[in-house]
Amino acid sequence: MKTQEPERVWIIQRCIDAWTNHYEDWPGYCEPMNREDMMAALKACDDKWPAYEFRGHNINYASQPCKRGEYPKPLLHQSR
Repeated sequence: MKTQEPERVWIIQRCIDAWTNHYEDWPGYCEPMNREDMMAALKACDDKWPAYEFRGHNINYASQPCKRGEYPKPLLHQSR
């Protein structure tokens, strides 16, 4: 039985403005990677550039913008 390779859906982004949810893909870390590699890359970025704030971003997650004063709407709905 062949084991399945973890999904490569993570990239590293640098925070421009967390208040407005503005991030940019960080050069050298914007090729999709698996979660384990993303965690190691986050640590490497934090160690190398301590003045910046980084996040791991799942490229399969598409956020829906909300209007000012609204709560974000969930993307996935579970049926009962």
